[in-house]
Amino acid sequence: FVDLAPSTDTIGPLARDVETTAKVLDVIAGPDSRDPSCSHVDAGPFAEGLDDYGELRIAAPNSFLERSSEDVQDVIRATAQELNGIADVSVHEVELDLGYIDQSYPLTLAAEFGWLLRQSMEIRGQGTQYNYEWQTGLNDVEFNDHIALRVLPAAYLDEKTDGASYIAGRMEAIALKQRILALFEEYDLLLTPAMRIVPPEYGEITASEGMTNVSGNTAPLS
Repeated sequence: FVDLAPSTDTIGPLARDVETTAKVLDVIAGPDSRDPSCSHVDAGPFAEGLDDYGELRIAAPNSFLERSSEDVQDVIRATAQELNGIADVSVHEVELDLGYIDQSYPLTLAAEFGWLLRQSMEIRGQGTQYNYEWQTGLNDVEFNDHIALRVLPAAYLDEKTDGASYIAGRMEAIALKQRILALFEEYDLLLTPAMRIVPPEYGEITASEGMTNVSGNTAPLS
């Protein structure tokens, strides 16, 4: 396991209910002197006052649904209908322009991963969490086809454009972030499918095709 892209790597808990998710987040969130890549902001506690929400307004962006299969759309719409039946909870279909995030995300990811490899996993201004033996051992690691097809083309483009492709990708991400923050001025939660397709069988998804269906709804939020 190695870092992938400092600006997109995000660790977050998954659970069957909000309370469990919040409790796990209380444990893992905040500064950690042993992890140079973590946030230095202590944003918790998250598990307190979960029932003190008053009216809960949920936004369901159409753009995530439109890019998902019919099976996934049916589940999300059924969930929205169920939530709408709860007192003081309402779900609203909204428009959220995802722009070119599907194209910009791999540009950002691959460029930063390439930098980390060239810097022996040193994050600029933050250091590294790896010991010397682990860092030097990375120099002898060969890419498998999955990594090569996902990372090397965009990393090559980053080098050939002197970083212009990376800058364009980051600007696209920043613009999307602002549009998402604008939604949170009116709504409390976003309701989106995690994947665009139902879980595939092992081996059905390759690096050259299908990865967008797996990570296309989570990558924009990373």
